Amino acid sequence: MKTDRPPFDDRRVREAFFLIADRKELVDGALSGAGEIGNDLFGKGYQYYADGLPQREQDLDRARALLKQAGAEKLKVTLDTSAVAAGFTEAAGIFRDQAAKAGVTIDVKMGSKDSYWSDILDGGTLCCYRSGAMPIEAHISQRLLSDSTTNATKWQHKDFDALYQQAQSTRDKTERAAVYERMQRRLYTEGGFLIWGFADWILGTARNVRGVETKAPANTLDWARFDKVWLA
Repeated sequence: MKTDRPPFDDRRVREAFFLIADRKELVDGALSGAGEIGNDLFGKGYQYYADGLPQREQDLDRARALLKQAGAEKLKVTLDTSAVAAGFTEAAGIFRDQAAKAGVTIDVKMGSKDSYWSDILDGGTLCCYRSGAMPIEAHISQRLLSDSTTNATKWQHKDFDALYQQAQSTRDKTERAAVYERMQRRLYTEGGFLIWGFADWILGTARNVRGVETKAPANTLDWARFDKVWLA
């Protein structure tokens, strides 16, 4: 959701969209069940992930009430998607039907596979999005600071930037984790990413390969550590 333009410049509309999502239905339909539900925060299971926040559930009554408060009853929104990634078109159709139950009309717009990522970076108001795995601090620095080059949600807040700098300069791990949790609590409440699910990673090795860490998040320092494996 682009937080710098209507209708998502109103945090009540963003919260309503969080509450429209039936996350299990999206995981089952868009990922064929090969995943787990999200809670509108990136990096589930990663270092600094704020796993103490309540799991958000679909609440259409509350969503309709928020939209009414925001003067956005009978809202019509275009949702950009593309066949550029697995599950994108399926997710768009599922979320369109979920939104209709809250009185929101979503027009699904199919974009070009060749230019989709550049098109949705600055254009439109609502789009399908995905991310590879990376440390949470990298996700924040690349996508959620005022000068981030891939800030697709246009989340630009100087006080949020300052918290990131504070976290980066905090040597004590517990204190640093507390700052990252504070940042995520704000994103959970009013951010622009509706993170409904995490796809499973497929991992396979030969029977005679030992030492592969099967639970390591992809693209992290523990992923594909061939220096720690051996043949038996």
